[in-house]
Amino acid sequence: MWRHTRPFQGGLLMIVHGLLTITPGLLLLKLAILPGVNLYASLIIGSLLVGMGVITLTSPQFAQITGTVGIVLALSTLIVALGGLVIGLPLGLQGAALAVAWRPNAKPASAKVQRKINQARGVGGASY
Repeated sequence: MWRHTRPFQGGLLMIVHGLLTITPGLLLLKLAILPGVNLYASLIIGSLLVGMGVITLTSPQFAQITGTVGIVLALSTLIVALGGLVIGLPLGLQGAALAVAWRPNAKPASAKVQRKINQARGVGGASY
């Protein structure tokens, strides 16, 4: 039930993309004598993507903001980290788009509340 009250798929896909972006950087960090800017950038962007995914899961009221930032970060991994092994880029974009598009379920108004709304609008006639 917890998954249905928040943008679960979007947050999970952003976390997976972040991990796919971090993994090559961590593996190359041991081999690099003089690590370049791209290596550190992929670690930073990957960790930010994981952070956006975690925030999306834990605080669904910020899903639009974290999804928008996730789209920008996912597109920037194309330049910095080859899109997170090319597999991660579609996952990250899809997850961020799901987070942006997510809306909380609105509870339907009860019959009594709906009747009062209709009376205030002048719909349905007055009941005396």
